[in-house]
Amino acid sequence: MTNHGKNTPAQDMGEMIESGRQQRQTSKLYKAQSAEFSEMRISELVSRTAAELSEAATKEPVSLASTDEVKRRTVLYLKACETAACFPSVSGLARSMGLSRQALYDCIWRHSPASTAQWLVLCQDAFSDILADAALKNDCNGIVSIFLQKAVYGLRESVEIIARTEEPLGEEIDMTALEARITGSIVDDE
Repeated sequence: MTNHGKNTPAQDMGEMIESGRQQRQTSKLYKAQSAEFSEMRISELVSRTAAELSEAATKEPVSLASTDEVKRRTVLYLKACETAACFPSVSGLARSMGLSRQALYDCIWRHSPASTAQWLVLCQDAFSDILADAALKNDCNGIVSIFLQKAVYGLRESVEIIARTEEPLGEEIDMTALEARITGSIVDDE
């Protein structure tokens, strides 16, 4: 299978870590206060997501047809994020594999190959969960994380509108009853 999009050379472990550190320095997602404490908590968060470190990354682009290789490189990317204390993303994962972000999204949207697409959807959800956990623990900018959850991970707010069938001016009054009420309330001074 041919990879789609404008592919860049795959990153090795050092390049992945440096890319993550640069992302942390320029992004408004990371809070400046208590940076060391946040780094430690973000590292722990990513560490829980990654099961084990695979061997060092190579410079060859990953073929999306090889689900096992995609999985191996994903774990390696998560370990790089843990070391750099940065949030994982689909764009970062694609860059670490030497692919474009669009190549990963094409695989997901076309379900081709199906096993790789399922894995990438699982990764998207895991990346979204990491960001949500960090926002809930106040380890990142909450507003930016909400924006990213909506823009990147497809989450959305929902508003429930309940249609009421009642009359806006109240119930309809029987005209004979109204007439009797008015007639009974008229005082005649004669």
